[in-house]
Amino acid sequence: TLELYAGAHFMGAVAANTSVNDVLDLAGPTAGTLSGLGTEFTGFSTLEVAANSSWTLAGTTDFSGTVIDAGTLAIANTTTLTGTIEGTGTLDIAAHATLALTNGGNFGLTTAGPGRLDFAAGNWTLSTPQAVAQLEIAAGATLTTSASLTSNLGNFGVLDATGSSLIVSGIVIGSGTTEIGANTTLAFTKSVASQQTVQFLAAGTLALADPSQFAAHIAGFATGDVIDLIHTAVTGGSFAHNTLTLTNNGTTVAALHFTGNYTASDFAASSDGHGGTDITFV
Repeated sequence: TLELYAGAHFMGAVAANTSVNDVLDLAGPTAGTLSGLGTEFTGFSTLEVAANSSWTLAGTTDFSGTVIDAGTLAIANTTTLTGTIEGTGTLDIAAHATLALTNGGNFGLTTAGPGRLDFAAGNWTLSTPQAVAQLEIAAGATLTTSASLTSNLGNFGVLDATGSSLIVSGIVIGSGTTEIGANTTLAFTKSVASQQTVQFLAAGTLALADPSQFAAHIAGFATGDVIDLIHTAVTGGSFAHNTLTLTNNGTTVAALHFTGNYTASDFAASSDGHGGTDITFV
């Protein structure tokens, strides 16, 4: 193990023995900065951030080993982690910086900051809420979660909502799919782009806090599924070209786009009991 404290200096590169699982331990109570991980510091199998320690990864970083974060690890530039990432610490992603994760697995750390967390590849399970400004699911990647997502979301892969409730409170863009599992409520509070698809896999609920800003396509809508237009009254509607247009006293409040074979008689509207409207399949 090589234990680093803030202010340490090395002349030349530091090469670990790749055959013995060497550890690079970022320690100490004083905030430090590490540059050159993967280029000047090579061969380490594990990067550890000690509890109560705060370190910044500077420069472009590509690290294939295991990261164990028990403190605070700040990402200052584009960083790609292709190994396992673990711990109970915090990842702070700076403005214009991206942290790309490619290995897949459980992601239990907390992120913050104005940058971007990119699930760039693999199948991921997200177990904690995230506060980073932007979250991205790349094409080919899958993110399974029931943790609330407050970030703006670029979904180009698959967002799998399998828990009892998932609230997405940021703007959603991209051409990906969000899947609703059995007995799951998926709630969007802001706009959802037209290239998105929401796929019902089993009887679940799609809740829309701002139905007029929901432009995604809805697939798999069937018996037992519910679309809840939160705090939105509906007094009339029509169905044409796979679009269910809903009105309140002549004003359009939602235009829901469906994928599949439907007719006007397949839809029913009723009160949700809280000032809104439930759309169901009949």
